[in-house]
This record gives sequence, C-alpha cells and structure tokens, in this order.
Amino acid sequence: MCLVLAALAGCALEPTDGALDGGPLAAMPDGDWAWRDVPGMRCRDGSATGLGVRRVAGSRRVVVLFQGGGLCLTPETCAKNRASYGADDFARTIDRMEDRPALSARDGAPFAGWNAVFMPYCTGDLHAGTRAGTIAGVGGRQRFAGAANVDAALGLLASAAGRAETVLL
Repeated sequence: MCLVLAALAGCALEPTDGALDGGPLAAMPDGDWAWRDVPGMRCRDGSATGLGVRRVAGSRRVVVLFQGGGLCLTPETCAKNRASYGADDFARTIDRMEDRPALSARDGAPFAGWNAVFMPYCTGDLHAGTRAGTIAGVGGRQRFAGAANVDAALGLLASAAGRAETVLL
C-alpha cells in the first residue's frame, strides 16, 4: 500500500493536468461529491460497494478519507457497524457531514481545492480484513474484505491519480 501511495505522490505531468482529470475518474462531475461503484469492492454482507469521489479539475492534490467504524467480533459489536454501503448511504453521509472540514468544499475549508476520495466502512475489520466466516449469533456469512477493498480503491486511484503531486491519507 505504501509503495502505491509513494508512486502516486511522485508522479507528475504537465502542471495544468489535474490529478483526477485523466483515467477512469475523469468522467466524474467536477466539484461535487459523486458515488462510484468499484469492481471487486465488497461489504461484510457480500454486497458491492465503491467510493465517494469529489473531483476538482486542475487540482493535483488528493485526500483519501477512511470512514471510521467498529470492529465486528460479537453480535453486539457487529450491530454497531453497517454490513453494506452504497450510493444512497453515501448521499446521506455527505448530507450529514458536509459541514465537516475534511469533507467540505466551501471556501476556506482545508481540503476545498483538493480532489477527495471517501472510503466507506462496511467490512467490520478496520479496513484490513482478509477472511470470510461466521460469527456466532450474527446472521449469515461475514466477509471481512477491508484489505481487498483498499487494494481495489488504490488500484483505481493509481490509474487515475498519476498526476498527483500530493496524496494525503
């Protein structure tokens, strides 16, 4: 993961090129948050998920925001974090969080002129799990796929953010 981030931060092309102006994220709307399904990203219940992206044309800076959440170990702890996350969930998150400095595009916000990527938390594994199995008292098979989700997201970003001067997690 660090090698990918180092590669992202070290690449640069023409100064007028923005970090997300080329590649698979170029079609994202400029300046507003939008949801992007990402092949290979899965939640704890096996459903597909993706990323929230705010592209700022011409910006060569990218901030990646990891949504927090609890660890799924018991029925009680699993009940405290979501098992799925999609476009509708993201829209509600942005509505509630737009006033938070890290997500805000308002003038004066610390990352207002930055491209931003929101990594949802729906795996119950601190974005680091690699196993599937059952937990007594929790319905269905649990898929702890946080590490694979991070890899898929970074793969997408590496192909899109080759022009980034700064990448901040």
